[in-house]
Amino acid sequence: MYRDRSDCPIPKEPKCLKPVACKYKLAHAYVPYQSLDKIFCPEEALKKGTLFPELYMPYKRKKGCRR
Repeated sequence: MYRDRSDCPIPKEPKCLKPVACKYKLAHAYVPYQSLDKIFCPEEALKKGTLFPELYMPYKRKKGCRR
């Protein structure tokens, strides 16, 4: 029944509860519609990582966090 020589026996079949995760959604994405009337120039788009100003959200560090 046991293959290893440790003091802790390992059962053949673990006694697990039925999965409850199947009742819930893992994720739900929200993607707003984009208006394509405004765009960055190619140079600025490369710097900012997006062509559309609506999608530009720079990371802002919280106050009080030091590294």
